[in-house]
Amino acid sequence: MTRLRLRKDDPLRDMMAAIRNLPWPDKLSRDSVFPYGDFCQSVKFDTLFRRQGQFKGDFVFHYTSCETFQRLIAPDGDLLMTRFDELNDDSEFEYGWQQVMGELEWRYDIRGRKAGLFVREMMNRCAEGVRIPWIMSFSESADSLSQWGMYTDRQHGGCSVVFDFREINYITESIRRNGHCCFEVFFLPCLYSRDEIKRGLKIWSLRYMDILEEIKNLEYQEVKAHRESLICPLISDLVMLAAIIKHPGFEAEREWRLFVIPNPTPKGTPIAPPFILNGKHRYGFNMCFAAKRPLYTMKWIRGVGVSPQPTATLSDRFWKVFDAFCKAGREQWETGVWQSGIPYNGK
Repeated sequence: MTRLRLRKDDPLRDMMAAIRNLPWPDKLSRDSVFPYGDFCQSVKFDTLFRRQGQFKGDFVFHYTSCETFQRLIAPDGDLLMTRFDELNDDSEFEYGWQQVMGELEWRYDIRGRKAGLFVREMMNRCAEGVRIPWIMSFSESADSLSQWGMYTDRQHGGCSVVFDFREINYITESIRRNGHCCFEVFFLPCLYSRDEIKRGLKIWSLRYMDILEEIKNLEYQEVKAHRESLICPLISDLVMLAAIIKHPGFEAEREWRLFVIPNPTPKGTPIAPPFILNGKHRYGFNMCFAAKRPLYTMKWIRGVGVSPQPTATLSDRFWKVFDAFCKAGREQWETGVWQSGIPYNGK
C-alpha cells in the first residue's frame, strides 16, 4: 500500500520530532505525561509516544461492508459520523463517563449535588444536540478476527478499508487551526489500559487544576451560581475524554475516533442538519466542512482488505472491490487490495 507524502506544514513533523527527543517509554514512569499543545493534542502525543514501538502512524483501518466501501470511493462519497449514544454498543460512553466522574469524586471530592451539576450539563447538551460528539471509528489493526466478527456480516463478509493516518490528521488539524463557526473536529485514540486512562485523566486535570480546586473548595450553591464559569469550561474536554475511554476488553481494537462536534450557532445561521440512515442519526464530514470543495476524497483511502468469512465467496469479494477501485480511477498497481490471512469461515 502506498501512503501520501508528509507535507511541509504537517503537524506530525513537529510532534514526531518532539517524541524522538524523549527517552524510550520503558525508561519512564507509567504516569509520566508530556503536555503538547491543547488537551486533545496532548492525548494524541502521549499515545503516539507510548505506542511508537507498535504503531508508526501510517495507516488506520475501517471495518465495514463491501457496499459501504463502494460508496466511500464514489465521486460523491462521504465519511459518516454517528451520534455518540447511537453507536453499536451504547454502553461505551456510559463506561467512560463513569471513569471521569470517579476521578472527580476520588481526587477532588466532587460528589453528590456538585457532581449532579456535571450530569445536568451533559444532559442539557444531549437534549439540545450541541457540543456532543459524532463519531467514525478506525483501528490500528489491519486484519483482526474480533473486528471481522463484530463489524462485518458472517454470511456476506466485508472489508477493512485502509485510510492514510497522516491525511486524516492533517485535514482535521487544518480545520482546527483555521477555525470553523458551526463544527469542530478531532482525531483521537481510544484509551484502554488503566495506565493509559490515568495519563488521559492526568492530562485533563493538569489543564484545569485551578478550576477543579475552586469547585472542590466552594459550597454547592456557590458552584451552582457560577456554573457558566466553573462547570461549562470543563465539560467539553470531559465529554471528549469520556468518549475515548473504553474497557480494557476492547484493547485489541486500538481504535482511533474521528469526531465532529456541532457548536451552538445564532438563530438564522445556516447549518446542515443530521440525517437518519439505518435508524441512526448521522453527519457527513463533507456536509460539515466542505462549503466550496470536498475535503474528504478517495485519496484518503490507500487500500482495502477482504474479510476471511465466508471462505466460499472470498475470491468473488476480492475481485469485486478490486474492480470497484479501478472503476473509481485507481491504477491497478495502486489499489492495495489484499485478502485476510486468518483461517476463519465465520460459521
